[in-house]
Amino acid sequence: MSELVLFYSFTGNTKRLAEEFARENALETCEIVPAKKPGKFAAYTAGCLKALKGAGLPIVEPAQTLSECESAHVFAPVWAGHIAPPMNSALALLPKGAKLRLHMVSGSGSSNQEATAQRMKIMGLEVAEYEDIRQ
Repeated sequence: MSELVLFYSFTGNTKRLAEEFARENALETCEIVPAKKPGKFAAYTAGCLKALKGAGLPIVEPAQTLSECESAHVFAPVWAGHIAPPMNSALALLPKGAKLRLHMVSGSGSSNQEATAQRMKIMGLEVAEYEDIRQ
């Protein structure tokens, strides 16, 4: 598998954008699902704290083998300016050197591009493109 659309969506907005992008570009999708879906309060309190730290949450094993993915369009919700924790867990499954095109989806602000790019570099991932999307 050379390229796919990898996404996590808490409310459905990110899923809609990711699936639309995948259809338009004839790419396969891979949805990231938390092992236990957090409630709204937990997502926006504890989840935001985890996002600030770049931490993950346990996820269901993805249908695709992410360790074989060379390139991914990553659609991720922005929590407290950072990638939502379930997506952090998925990104850790990608091989070193994978190229990412980040599509950061937020309802109220933008992401911390510098911190996100630095975290990806530490993980051994390459950010080829970066886009903030407001919904």
